[in-house]
Amino acid sequence: MPSHFNAATPLDTALFAIMGVGITIFWIAELFLAVQTFRQPFTDATRAWGIRLGLVATLLGGAIGAVMTNPTPAQVAELRASGQPTMVGGHAVGVPTAVPACPSRAGAPRAATSARAVVGLGVAWIGMTIVLHAQALRAQPLIEPDGLTILGVVLAVIAGVVMAAWPTRRAARLAPAN
Repeated sequence: MPSHFNAATPLDTALFAIMGVGITIFWIAELFLAVQTFRQPFTDATRAWGIRLGLVATLLGGAIGAVMTNPTPAQVAELRASGQPTMVGGHAVGVPTAVPACPSRAGAPRAATSARAVVGLGVAWIGMTIVLHAQALRAQPLIEPDGLTILGVVLAVIAGVVMAAWPTRRAARLAPAN
């Protein structure tokens, strides 16, 4: 049984609520730290803004997590009908969750396309991370890349696009039977 969004029994509901309180406490602590970084003088402006913006991005990501606890229209209907839905909220935001805890498998062709897109973006992201790390190790400013860095960025993007477009035999296996 899933721990997240589980409301099947009173114990499940209580455990999920306790988890939510804990997450909220950590989020507030992180908010406190983020506010302090804007008040804290740093000797290195680059490091200061990296820390500050990293914390702001993390806070926004955590805030998005709070939206996931909103019941879906189907869960609201279940709540009205039975008074006790088995799940409240879900990992999919703005779209129905077709399969619990795995919304990307809503349909086989779409799932295969989504998986390829995720792999492509992941490959591009990892490639960009490696290229930008190498650029930093060469003490090269981010906004002044040399030809080698630009080549690395282009290759990372191309690798991501190739991986996203790569045909997969698995799509046929994922297709629903008629």
